[in-house]
Amino acid sequence: MGDDLLSENLTGQLIVVEGDQGLGDKIYFPRFMAEIRKRGAQTRYIADPRLVPMLTRAATATDEVIAKGSRYRAMPRQLTHALVTSLMLSD
Repeated sequence: MGDDLLSENLTGQLIVVEGDQGLGDKIYFPRFMAEIRKRGAQTRYIADPRLVPMLTRAATATDEVIAKGSRYRAMPRQLTHALVTSLMLSD
């Protein structure tokens, strides 16, 4: 799925990505969301609540960091929901 998502023009779309695996992966993999933003999409990252303050301060690859399990506004233009580790590309 990552290759499909990263190979198309995403202008005006909203991509919601959820952290999966362990805490280290949830910190490491959001960097790949920058490529989605380069293709014109807005991004939201749903993260472990313990990581939200740190990821919010350091967020450069996503438009918004949301605590998993929290209530957040509806996302009517959501294109897809992806697990963050599916965004990694092989070189």
